[in-house]
Amino acid sequence: MNERKDKAVSSLAADYASCMQSVWGWWIFFWIVHVAAHAQVMHEKVFRREIRSVRFHPVGKPLGYPVYRLDEGKKLVLSFDDLSAEYREFHCQILHCDRQWRPSKLYPLDYRSGLESEIIRNVSYSEGTFQQYAHYEYEFPSDQMRPTRPGNYVLIVFENGNLSDTVIVRRFYVVKEQVKVTGQVRVPALPRYAHTHHDFFITVDISGMNRPVQPHEFTVVLRQNKSWMWGQDHLLPTQVAGDVLTFDYAYESSYYLPGHNEWRAFDGRSVRSARFGVRKITFQNRAYHMTLYPDEPRATSDYSFFKDNNGDYYILTDRHQTPEFTADYVYVHFRLKELVPTQGVPYVYGALTDWRILPEARMEYRNGRWETTLYLKQGYYDYMYVLQQPDGSISFDAIEGSFYETENDYLILVYYRNPQLDIDEIVGWVVIKSAQ
Repeated sequence: MNERKDKAVSSLAADYASCMQSVWGWWIFFWIVHVAAHAQVMHEKVFRREIRSVRFHPVGKPLGYPVYRLDEGKKLVLSFDDLSAEYREFHCQILHCDRQWRPSKLYPLDYRSGLESEIIRNVSYSEGTFQQYAHYEYEFPSDQMRPTRPGNYVLIVFENGNLSDTVIVRRFYVVKEQVKVTGQVRVPALPRYAHTHHDFFITVDISGMNRPVQPHEFTVVLRQNKSWMWGQDHLLPTQVAGDVLTFDYAYESSYYLPGHNEWRAFDGRSVRSARFGVRKITFQNRAYHMTLYPDEPRATSDYSFFKDNNGDYYILTDRHQTPEFTADYVYVHFRLKELVPTQGVPYVYGALTDWRILPEARMEYRNGRWETTLYLKQGYYDYMYVLQQPDGSISFDAIEGSFYETENDYLILVYYRNPQLDIDEIVGWVVIKSAQ
């Protein structure tokens, strides 16, 4: 399914590149988008194996969500490494999407100002590393390109001015705050889920809207940490009291979210001495290898608190102040014990796998345990194990377990359906935590 969607993204990009060669290019392109809008979803994706360590976050906040406030103007920064280590001309472009991340019906001039695309000019080259790479950074918005309307967007990175050569797709949010959002995480009212899941009570005060509005025009999207696999996409108000909308699904288990478990972690900032979670470090064939301590399943264990980064990671070294281009790449060897093959196949998962189920993160059963190796930049990483069950489905709790006590971030976004433009605008947001 994902492969078909990725091909559709490339196909749409190719149509775009072809259309832009004519005077009527923009009009033809957006007619194509309009026709494909109900089928095409813009997923986050890295299209080239040599592109690594892709990050997109507020400037100075590497664990922050990619939220840009129109009324504040603080920038986001996209960064990534190209292991080919040669300069390549990468361009960036933005595309406005609806609440389901399908291309919206708006024309570019309706949602952005400035240039159609911009070249990434901030390039550094690795220093003192065995793995040579070029490090790219792009701060957004810039004087040349910026969004002008709230909503969902994707930032598309492509090569040599040809959108059919798409390299990276990253989602981000543009907010114009007009409502006040509050939320809390509660113990589920249904006893069966009280020890494993989270329930939510959310209120939205819409008195700050500068236009006549109706309650049914507002929906809430909820996202656990930064995973696109955990969340609620379309919450409608359950109660209206004046200008306050309440979202309360206390007795509807389909709206609960599993708490999961605290993330595992290892400290891979040093290649000279083994730190937390690392059993040994070796050097072979001009590359460092970090072997982690063997892990065990936790699904049947009691909950144990561990202060984590909710699945994310930092790029760090123990020697330099500029790890962006002085950190080396190392082979990290993961090992999992006591899981029999008949239960399924485990994968390593988290920001280190781009929040996706990657083929290279699939583990192999050897000598009585599961093993896999990932090529990662030095840093401090969270991770967990997910299980592909015999029927092909993915379980996030079969290996790690799920507990109400688990501390998670929850990003809450409030969407307003603008009836004049028939688009989804983000008019409020907040991040709340469980276990507080």
